[in-house]
Amino acid sequence: MDEKTLFKIAIISALAGILIILFLAENIGPTQLSIGNITKEHLEQTIQTSGRITSSKETTGLYIINLKDSTGELPAIIFKDENITISRYLPVKVIAKVIEYENELELQIEQMTVLNLTEGNNINEKNESIGYNFPEKQKTTSILKIATLSILLMSIISIIIFLLTIKKGKK
Repeated sequence: MDEKTLFKIAIISALAGILIILFLAENIGPTQLSIGNITKEHLEQTIQTSGRITSSKETTGLYIINLKDSTGELPAIIFKDENITISRYLPVKVIAKVIEYENELELQIEQMTVLNLTEGNNINEKNESIGYNFPEKQKTTSILKIATLSILLMSIISIIIFLLTIKKGKK
């Protein structure tokens, strides 16, 4: 194979890899589950669910809430990073890590968005939703973006090295 063909293959492969990684970085997210479908299989995984807060309790270092939808109910915790308003029957969407506490499943909330109610019991997200992010708990997306940028940088460096090698070979 001649150098031009190798160069074209290297460029196309690098660009295809970069595009795939960028696509995955933007589209990979937590699995969406109803509360009743959260099982021990999901332990230590980050999931997304929505429901209503049926009870809340504030302790020294965290908030303890119960989150309920039509399929079930689970306790959830929110570490106190900031003061937030939690009220009963508030419809929310959460991104949370599934954990086990005293042999029971529990959600460790990383991000919570307050949803607005429309007719009936449908929960629909509106633009004026209030979002709470708990940054030190929400690392998955940042790590994925850093990894993507690192791979992009390595691909560019590989192409530059390849070009320099070809240029040296012609001298």
